[in-house]
Amino acid sequence: MDKRRSRLFAALLMAVFMMTSVFVAPANVYAAEETNEETKKETKKPNIEVKAKTKDSITLKVEEGYEYAIQITKDDKTEWKWAEDSQYTEDEETHERIEVTFSKLEEGETYIFGKRAQEDKDGKILTQKVELKISESGEDSKKSDEPAIESTEPAIESTEPATEATEPATESTESTTEAATQSGDQNVEPPKETEPPVSVSSPKKASANGVTESKETESKETESKQEDATNPANNNSDVPKESESNQESGASRLAPAAEAPEKPEVASFTDTTVQLKKVEGQEYALINADGRADSWDKTGFFENLKPDTEYNFVTRVEYDSSTAEESKMSETVTVHTKLSAAAAPAIPKMASRTETSITLAAIENGEYGLVQMDAVAENNEGIAAQSEENILWQDSPEFTGLNPGTEYMFKVRMKFDAATAMESLASDSFILQTLVPFEGSTVTGVAMDGVYVSGTKLTATAVGNGMDNVNPTEGDSRWIPRTWNWEQSSFNSWKENYTIPFTLVKVGNYRLNVDFEREEYTDGAWKATGVVQTYTISFKVTAAPITQYTITATSNGNGTIDPQGNITAEHGKDYTFTFTPNNGYKVAKVYVDGVETKVENNKYTFKAVSTNHTISVTFELARKLDSPKTGDSMNMPLAFGVLVVSAVLLAGIFIYSRKKKVKR
Repeated sequence: MDKRRSRLFAALLMAVFMMTSVFVAPANVYAAEETNEETKKETKKPNIEVKAKTKDSITLKVEEGYEYAIQITKDDKTEWKWAEDSQYTEDEETHERIEVTFSKLEEGETYIFGKRAQEDKDGKILTQKVELKISESGEDSKKSDEPAIESTEPAIESTEPATEATEPATESTESTTEAATQSGDQNVEPPKETEPPVSVSSPKKASANGVTESKETESKETESKQEDATNPANNNSDVPKESESNQESGASRLAPAAEAPEKPEVASFTDTTVQLKKVEGQEYALINADGRADSWDKTGFFENLKPDTEYNFVTRVEYDSSTAEESKMSETVTVHTKLSAAAAPAIPKMASRTETSITLAAIENGEYGLVQMDAVAENNEGIAAQSEENILWQDSPEFTGLNPGTEYMFKVRMKFDAATAMESLASDSFILQTLVPFEGSTVTGVAMDGVYVSGTKLTATAVGNGMDNVNPTEGDSRWIPRTWNWEQSSFNSWKENYTIPFTLVKVGNYRLNVDFEREEYTDGAWKATGVVQTYTISFKVTAAPITQYTITATSNGNGTIDPQGNITAEHGKDYTFTFTPNNGYKVAKVYVDGVETKVENNKYTFKAVSTNHTISVTFELARKLDSPKTGDSMNMPLAFGVLVVSAVLLAGIFIYSRKKKVKR
């Protein structure tokens, strides 16, 4: 009985085992299909979106706040190469990053990309696997609605070398793996090989982006690696990375990194720029806040920096990432940018000036510049233009050694230390003029230390320096004649155009003094300053030699002129002529040297005779009452009065005599 029960139990176990063998594979496949469907739902939206592909590049859509990298393999180590600033494209309006491009890729290969938050450098990295496969039409061969192959688990950077597949997969394994890849299910295991693996060496090649790949499709190697990573049973640390025979068979490797060059030298720097000394074959970068080198370039020129800020720069040897490892960086050089230029001050006023100096009103902590007038040129519009390099700056507001009556251009600015600050901005230029000198004022018409003969007539003319300025501007100056003195007599009256007519008579030494006063053009008018300078001319008068001249005196009758006829006159003497009209006539006109001349008291005198002269007189009838008596005639009214008085006296005497006789 017991034996029968034992046989029945054994048969039952055999039946259960056979049924289990028949249904176990479909069950596993079904479970895998369910898991794949769930995975698709959970990862419907890929971690990283592909925006475009070319035959050698992949462009990813950038999510705000993230930075992107490509996974590369160097010396059997898998690591992330993060995109540089030059790989990103910004929106023209918002200046935000919208896409990033990875170039120099191999067509037909599969690459793994990652992203992480920019502010969290140590945070997890979300990955995405993308195959670079372009159809004949140039478009992505995958359907637009087919999600990219991706990893839903964050990738972890590892310092351990990644295990490379050195064994070729069987045809069934490849098909199973490819099917799993296309379905998005990475949990399905390929069927186990019934034959022992055959070790075959696969030559390696270096892609342009620094990723070392085998000539076998990297998609198979990557899938195999991911299976090993997700399946602990397959992750055997005892599997050799690559046999020595494979290395000796010609496997291609990246050239070792170039040694770090000397730290860069600073050529020049301002408040917002730094120029490093360029060395052929080197490139330069700025160390950012988190200690990384950004934006390598060959110019060594960095702009848009902050004033009064410390920056660190490095250099390295240029390299080709497809053939060599990244060069080692040099030691940093530190540059402290300069302070920004101080603002331009207001134009100061003029404190004082002389004929050879100008003093500006002082400003606190200011510098004062004189623009070299010989360096001023006119621009296209005819306006004076001046380069800052032609300004002589000084600490004192006083400028000496200037030329009299000359315009000078000035500017002012704040003092600065050229080693730590930018050159201060200068004020607008302004023009001031030194005073016109008294030298140049003259008196013409009389020779300095001249000798003149007695009786000479002269006309002196006073001309002040600056009097020819007919279009004055603010600040101009000039000298104007005010008074003059001659023979110890002073005068302040002038003839036209400041002239002085006079005659030299007396023998002796003389001085003609002319006083000039300086005027300045202010508020649209010339104004006196009270500053007076005197111009003096010394000269001598000598006696003229004795010479006789003739004075011809005539009349038209009806009277006489005395003396009359040709009268001989000596040089320098005076001669007087008297006119006497006949009875009933009077003096009508007197002509001296042919010119009618008025006379008083019927007389005319030639003074200091020095040449020949003529004088003539004409008489005309006078009215009765006005007619003078001749020498033998009487004044009738007077005579009549005398007669009347005489008659009255005689009558009185006669009457008096008669009365006296009667009394007797």
